[in-house]
Amino acid sequence: MQLLVRPKPFTDESLESYLLRLAEANFLETYRLLSGAVKEWLQEQDHEAGGAFPLELKTVNIWHARQSSSFRVRALSLFEKLTDNEDLPLLALSLRNSAADFCGNYRAVARGGEHIPRCFLRKSIIPICPLCLEENRYIPQAWHYLTYTACTKHHVNLIYDCPSCGSPISYLENELIDRCRCGYDLSLAPVTRADRDSILLSEFVSEPEVAFSSPLPYTSSISIRNAALLYFCIVEDTDLDNAQEVIESLRLAIRFYSKWPGSYTSDLSKKLIASGDRLVKSYNKTPLEFAWGKRVSSACLIRGMRPEENFVLKEILSVLFEVVESNPKSKKSNYGDMLLTVKEAAVLLQTTHEQVYLLLEDGYLQPAYRVPVWLRMHASQPIFYLRQVVELVRAKMPADFGAAATYLPHW
Repeated sequence: MQLLVRPKPFTDESLESYLLRLAEANFLETYRLLSGAVKEWLQEQDHEAGGAFPLELKTVNIWHARQSSSFRVRALSLFEKLTDNEDLPLLALSLRNSAADFCGNYRAVARGGEHIPRCFLRKSIIPICPLCLEENRYIPQAWHYLTYTACTKHHVNLIYDCPSCGSPISYLENELIDRCRCGYDLSLAPVTRADRDSILLSEFVSEPEVAFSSPLPYTSSISIRNAALLYFCIVEDTDLDNAQEVIESLRLAIRFYSKWPGSYTSDLSKKLIASGDRLVKSYNKTPLEFAWGKRVSSACLIRGMRPEENFVLKEILSVLFEVVESNPKSKKSNYGDMLLTVKEAAVLLQTTHEQVYLLLEDGYLQPAYRVPVWLRMHASQPIFYLRQVVELVRAKMPADFGAAATYLPHW
């Protein structure tokens, strides 16, 4: 099997968009004809790779593969060779499963060195910018992200429904780049001017530099910006399975970070004080999560990131240092005696759960209550006094080497 025409890819083009243009350039009426021929050829060359290559466009990207993702990579790698000259850029355009751990336990995908939480991926409806389609007939990868709501080039809102028939726009389902199933030319669709928050949100996740007074533009890492946006969604208890609710929360995140850090530190202090009025048990039996929710446990942003880049954890630590200093240990428990989980302690110490367990075993951290030797504590179990963890942070701050701090060896 050989493909005669290799269309030039756009740098920001999605894999699915390129495959549609590849099929059309080689005079195939539908993508199914291309995928069927490729799958048959792959099964002759390598049955494992052939079995991992799907026929449907909406599942062809690598991140859709779970345990067979390595076979999917092999399939696309073989697919790339089906030209006489330069290889097809399929792997370069693909989204792959990432080893990055966002905000504690949220999985991510990666492309071109940028990582994005999987919960920020659009699953079916892929909105479009008609003005972009009029200029160049392809789908940018950014349109697949919930964080991208307005075109940063034309400053117009993306459109989600066909103006002619009203059906949701999804080129993954229709296998048509610039047309709806009803035949309407989407490049002719009317557009509306995007508001400032929508444009800024889209720029944060697609542009290296953004003119905005906020900590987000100051980091050139789009991965960290995505982590900061996810952090806001988590602490606001956003339903991450509800796309519309996520988009609304992301717009609020722009306003939230525009007032950083004053509004955040003030909110932390207010919530801590307010928790005192709602206490059911004494402070030394009350978890910090009772006051702050998931603000600490999710503050790692991306595990292993350099400490100086984590502007969220920096503000949390500054507040906790003040809390512990202004509430010294006494016979009567106070805010400094509230309890932290293993997960929260690991975030504050910028280390792994395993290191926290070792610190407990070696006596650097004392449990708030007796734990049987044979019992391994759950990471979400409140067990450590806030005061002890904060004092350990101040006494043994890890080096800024971009990896989890190692406090004790494993032997």
